[in-house]
Amino acid sequence: MTTSIRTAVLGVLAGAAASTPLALCLGHPRASVAFGLAIGIAYAASTRRTPQAYVDNSMAGGALGVPLWGLISVVALPVLSRQRLEWSGEEMRAHFPALVVWIHYGALLGLFTKALSDLAEHVFGPETVVRPMLCCSRQCWRDQDRDTGQAKFCVRHRTIGL
Repeated sequence: MTTSIRTAVLGVLAGAAASTPLALCLGHPRASVAFGLAIGIAYAASTRRTPQAYVDNSMAGGALGVPLWGLISVVALPVLSRQRLEWSGEEMRAHFPALVVWIHYGALLGLFTKALSDLAEHVFGPETVVRPMLCCSRQCWRDQDRDTGQAKFCVRHRTIGL
């Protein structure tokens, strides 16, 4: 399984599981789950692979809930529902329960993303990271090519060794 497919599947699963509070508490269950899935993929793709960092991911996800609340609950959902935007202080106070739900969603997303990532690493093994070869001279990739018999890419000279 390639790294990008693995990350996307983990993001979809984590986004779906974490979007349950969104679907239950916000007035738009289908849109909430759709936003939750898309945000889950983006969050899984943007996080680093640090082992056993559950609290870090949960806090980062919870902090992500605040701008998501502003962008989605305050702006996007009213625009998509063809309602007027509610910008006054009193109208924003009415959106406070949605803020709590978005922070809860973010914390769950961070926790589920990390848990699923660790589970996938345990079941399928670690992800393979392909790093380009760095060289100090043009002869560098030629020497390595003779030893391994494989074509090497030289980052410095932007050439492929044969």
